[in-house]
Amino acid sequence: LNNADVVLTVGKTLGKELAKLGSKNVKVIENGYDPNDFSNKNNALDSNFTLSHIGSFSPSRNHPVLWKALKELIDENDEFANIFQLKLIGKVDHSVKESIDQYGLSDYVKYIAYLPHHQVIKEQSSSHVLLLMVNNTPNAKGIVTGKVFEYMASNRPILVIGPKDGDLSEIIKESITGIVCDYDEKTKIKATILDLYYKKITLSPTTGKYSRTRLTEKLSTLLNDLI
Repeated sequence: LNNADVVLTVGKTLGKELAKLGSKNVKVIENGYDPNDFSNKNNALDSNFTLSHIGSFSPSRNHPVLWKALKELIDENDEFANIFQLKLIGKVDHSVKESIDQYGLSDYVKYIAYLPHHQVIKEQSSSHVLLLMVNNTPNAKGIVTGKVFEYMASNRPILVIGPKDGDLSEIIKESITGIVCDYDEKTKIKATILDLYYKKITLSPTTGKYSRTRLTEKLSTLLNDLI
């Protein structure tokens, strides 16, 4: 690291950690999305109000605060209860399913084990809200999943449950693509979901800088500068 002309990383927190280790020239180039994957703008929204999580759902991503919030919303709002659906696409750990069962949400969940990528894109675009659960681990502030960029390109609101002072939170706020709630903010989670349901939250996404075309240009400029 000390002898490298430049060190690349995908997030600011990791970049700072590499600098502490002695790297003199750390550059951040994030993961991104392929614009060609999102050329179809005609996907209709689901008839239900769908909150969708796409990808592996591991135990460290299982935050019961969300299940508590959803259970209370269902119990308090019949209109919401009649139209809400939680859609989990991908491998879901058994502990997550048990937690969902514990809060009486099983009847509201649709599990989809696997879909090819083009179908995943379609599901993202037709969902009302996209759910991103950040691993509750010591390195949580530096976690920036590749999935967030495809979420952003789907042009659907993103609900993030994770550290509000992390790299991913900064990206979400800067791109105006969603709302970030910390691991213990049940009241804010409830209010955010209701506001999204009643369309009280208006987002104006600015995601172009995360297209792989733009990111490749950024990498190309960096390499030219080194040469």
